[in-house]
Amino acid sequence: VINIYSLKPDALDFEPLADLDGCSGLPRRRRPRNNDDPEIVQPFKHPRRGKINPATKTFQALRIAVNDELGVLERFIKDAFATLRPGGRFGIITFHSIEDRVVKHSFREFKDSGVATLTPKKPIVPSREELKENPRARSAKLRVITKTT
Repeated sequence: VINIYSLKPDALDFEPLADLDGCSGLPRRRRPRNNDDPEIVQPFKHPRRGKINPATKTFQALRIAVNDELGVLERFIKDAFATLRPGGRFGIITFHSIEDRVVKHSFREFKDSGVATLTPKKPIVPSREELKENPRARSAKLRVITKTT
């Protein structure tokens, strides 16, 4: 992936992905010899912290960029909101900060244009009890918007 996209220097925009913890300095034009080896991204990562391989976040950022996941999410939100009737509610669960930022900004645009209200104003996050039963829910946030007109 890095080799293919590095032929076009600005083919992938990693800037929105900078929020992924440890993804500063993502490769743009580096041509590694073996794309299947996590070692190729080591120079761009912080040293190993905990159980997660330091390359994990970099590969996540590459996947998000290659699949245009943030663009797809933005288009989905606009299309889904357009199908709502007045009084209809639309909720999205996000699992990491860059997804949540896209949802938050999209919902804020609807609210600021006077066509929706945030219900509730803050995201709903898992309770302590939920986290004890399901630790993987720790990063989940539910945001809900209600169409007014």
